[in-house]
Amino acid sequence: MNITINKNTISFLGMSALLICSFIITLSFDSNLSDGLSITVSVLSAISLFCIAAVMLFEAVLDICNPSQ
Repeated sequence: MNITINKNTISFLGMSALLICSFIITLSFDSNLSDGLSITVSVLSAISLFCIAAVMLFEAVLDICNPSQ
């Protein structure tokens, strides 16, 4: 079984892990500093996760439409 993992897949998995960890930190700790930082990190990682998913979708559509390249 030959599985190739490109950098977009690794970035997607990393941002997903960061988002999950940030949610866990937000729910676990009660200090204002950790809540503020983890919510900020959650928002930024969600935005980057959306952008990475859009790029992956765009590349998949291009691969379907232009199989020769």
